[in-house]
This record gives sequence, structure tokens and C-alpha cells, in this order.
Amino acid sequence: MELTKELRKAESSDILAILLMVLFHIRFVYMAVLDFRSVYLDALFYIIVMAALLTMRINNYVKILIPIALISIVNPATRNLFLIFSTSYLVADRLSVRDFARINVGLILMVFIAVWIMNYLGITNDNMVEYEFYAEGEIKNVRKRGDWGFSNPNRLAMFIYSFIINAYVMVKKNHYRIFCVFIAGLTFLIYSITLSRTFVMSMMVFILCVWCLKSESIVRTFVKAKHILAFFPLFFLFLILYLAKIGYTNIIIDILTSGRLRLYMDFINQCTLRDYLIGTDMINQLTIDNSYLHLLFLGGVLGLAISSYLWIKTILKINVSNAALLPIFASMACYGIMESIWTMLLCYGNMLIWVIMTKIVVLDRKVLLNSLSK
Repeated sequence: MELTKELRKAESSDILAILLMVLFHIRFVYMAVLDFRSVYLDALFYIIVMAALLTMRINNYVKILIPIALISIVNPATRNLFLIFSTSYLVADRLSVRDFARINVGLILMVFIAVWIMNYLGITNDNMVEYEFYAEGEIKNVRKRGDWGFSNPNRLAMFIYSFIINAYVMVKKNHYRIFCVFIAGLTFLIYSITLSRTFVMSMMVFILCVWCLKSESIVRTFVKAKHILAFFPLFFLFLILYLAKIGYTNIIIDILTSGRLRLYMDFINQCTLRDYLIGTDMINQLTIDNSYLHLLFLGGVLGLAISSYLWIKTILKINVSNAALLPIFASMACYGIMESIWTMLLCYGNMLIWVIMTKIVVLDRKVLLNSLSK
């Protein structure tokens, strides 16, 4: 009902942005959940995307996207980054952050119900999978994890996280702590099923930040420390690159990261100077669950530069009046350490940070979660 009301109120240009959001969620179902590929559906998707992009207002930011599009000819992985930058601009220009979040919540609930029905009918399965982690030839850790029909436990956790951050945008300030209690229970439930440590770690950061928003003194402290958050992604990226170059290994860290550190190192050691400059399609062919490596190797130096500029500029613009943005960005920075959540277009609810960054930096509009301006 809420989604129908939004469609009725929207102008024709807004409907195009909403249609894009609907298409991304449909793609999530048939690609991520059903593991189905269709040339015709993909062609239809890209035709609609290109039609939407042709309606964009031309400015310096749009002109910067042209080199990204050209790089994608050489490096197919860059198309993902181009879609993130371009569709975020289109949506941010047409919809308010609150409308974007409200529509996302409606679509996420629809997808969740659809997956539940498919799971009930036996089209998908609620798999309980044993994950084994090896170190020096021995099994060090075994975990049994469920996915509720989402094909992957981490995908289910990421999907729920997407629902939470979009729902948060719609919550009034005087209901923040009630919201915290609700999502704490939801977090415990999802963790008990998926055993996703990245999810629970990120949710702990999110809940702590939201809870502290009621204290003005703590908020002011958070705002003063925003420079740490602003440069955290770049710091962590360079730390990974450095550890890979010196060949650092640690069994405990390897287990805590589910073997990711070793995978990062193996991947980085295969990369050439060209891969650093324009990116490489290997980032999608290998399991590299790290948002910061994805930002570098999807679009090379240019892609990383644009992403970093948007992130840093947005964080530095956070003050006491818009401090409610901090839980979203702090938890997303945390999630990005061990999941490619920043660049997972199929789970379009997570594009909330890109829409916010584009609206604040590119469109120079204020985003106040309790008094949102368009």
C-alpha cells in the first residue's frame, strides 16, 4: 500500500527512478536467490537503465562518469561501479532520502515474502551448510549456518541489514531507543541462523551509535572524531595492501576473518600495475569479500578517487544537526571490512549510502534524517 501511494504521488521523472529500484530488486530475486541468468532480462534491464541515464542533467559529475564508462570497455567489472555512480545520481536527484528508504523497505518486504513463499513451495531451500576453515592442513573451525532460502547465509544477513538501515531513516528521533531494542532482537535472531560475525559486529556499531544519539555530549564527541571515520576506508585498504606485500599471516586472524585475509593476499599478489590503474575483472571472478578492495579494483585509481572523495566529503560535512547519519556510515564502514556490501548492486537497499553521499556532495543538498529536505 505504501509503495502504491508513492507511485501515485510521484511525477513521471520520479517514476523512472522508482522503476530502476524495482528492477534492481527483481534482479536480486532471479540472480542472487534463484541463481538464474537470462540474456533477455539482462538486456531489458540495461535498456531501461540507459533510457533513465539519458534523462540525467549534464554537469561536471556526469562528465566524470564518461571515463568510467570508457574503462568498462576494457575492464567489464567497471560497469558495476558505473551503475552505482550513475543510478545513485539519478535516484538522488529525483527522490528524497526518506522516499528512497520508504520505497526500499516496501520492496525489501516484498522480496522477503516472495523468497519465503518460494522456500515454502520448495523452489528454494533453507540450507544448513557446514563451513570448514583450514590452517596448516588441519580443520580449525566448523560452523553450521542457515540462509532461509537466500542461497547464502551472508546474503541473508546483508539483506536484513539493508532493511534495518532503510527502516532507520523513517524512525523519529524520540523512537530511536525503542527501535534499538527491536533491532537488537532481530540481530540476535539473524545471527543465530546465519552466524555472520560481520553482520553482528556491524549491528553492534549501529545500535551503539543510534542509542547514543539521545545524548548531546556523546554526539558532540562523535562529531569531533569524524575524521577517523572519514579516512578509515583508505587506511584499511592500504593496510591490506601492505600486509599482502610483506606476506603477513596469522592463524587466529585467518580464522576470525573466515580465511579472507589469505584470499586477499593471494588476489593482490596476482595483480599488476595495470590492474591498479584501471581495475581488473578478477575481482568478480574470485571471492574477495572486501568493499575497499572492490572499490580499487572495480574502477582502478579513478574509481577509488571518486568513491573516496564522496565518502570523505560527506563525513566531514556531518555535524550535530545531521549526526543521525553516523550510525549508517559507521556500521557500513565496519561491514565493508569483510563484505563487498558497498558495491553489491543486487542488494540495492545498501545503495542508501551512495544516494546520501551523492545528494550531499554532488547535489549540495542537506540530509537531516528527522527533517529531510529534497
